[in-house]
Amino acid sequence: VGEMFDHYVDHVKNKANATSVFKKLAHLRARKITELKKEDITAVRDSLSDHRATANLVVKYVSGAFTLICRDFALELPNPASDIQLFHVEPRKRFLTEEEAPKLLDEFERMRYVPRYSAQAYALLMMIYTGARKSNVLTMNLSEITRDVWTIPFEKSKNGKEIVAPLNEYALEIVETRSKVAVDGYLFTWRGKPMSDVRKTFKAACDAVGVEECHIHDLRRTLGSWMLMNGTPIEVVSKTLGHSSIRVTEQVYAHLLPKKISTATFSAVSAMRKGAV
Repeated sequence: VGEMFDHYVDHVKNKANATSVFKKLAHLRARKITELKKEDITAVRDSLSDHRATANLVVKYVSGAFTLICRDFALELPNPASDIQLFHVEPRKRFLTEEEAPKLLDEFERMRYVPRYSAQAYALLMMIYTGARKSNVLTMNLSEITRDVWTIPFEKSKNGKEIVAPLNEYALEIVETRSKVAVDGYLFTWRGKPMSDVRKTFKAACDAVGVEECHIHDLRRTLGSWMLMNGTPIEVVSKTLGHSSIRVTEQVYAHLLPKKISTATFSAVSAMRKGAV
């Protein structure tokens, strides 16, 4: 089982996340894969019932690892995780508020000039400015950028499709600055390699300005939320964030749509009253 997990980690994009999830199953690593039972995985899932998203990842990653090992080694074995029920998880809605956003942005800006935080602070700002996923930003390479457009290759994107992301002036400023210290084209590096995480700098910044219960992925959601709140059409938000469909965007930002609709209808009625489009 341990070899199966390691084989899977070698083949996935988010290696750090998969490694972290498989640690929940460390007591099963010495088992033969033919001895791995549905009950073993269900027990781990149930033990994580207070962390439902993680519990679901345990099931998904074990199922994925089993499928991959059987495919790559021509094994015909039943997948013990294939029919395990996942927990219902409500989409996370957290984003930086009107009070939080300026404070955290200012703190990231300040940390750019502190050597031990600098590279990570620049990466965190890039996540906010582009709405790109952490994994894409941390492996951002100059070879992917043509003038003011960043093309994220399909093998790096979550939905398996190439993402074309126009870069705004804030993002371009970071590209220009970091290109001077890039290693093999990578903009955000640590000891000569692309960074794997930015948690320490993110936590330090949040603690410094009093932002609580915020995750790194919430930075991506913050851009999407603020775009919608400032009148950006949802299809543009969907395209910006690289969602596979507008329906995915609607599921994540459903709580903002009623306000957007009421604002749009108010504007329409106001125009009608004036007799002017």
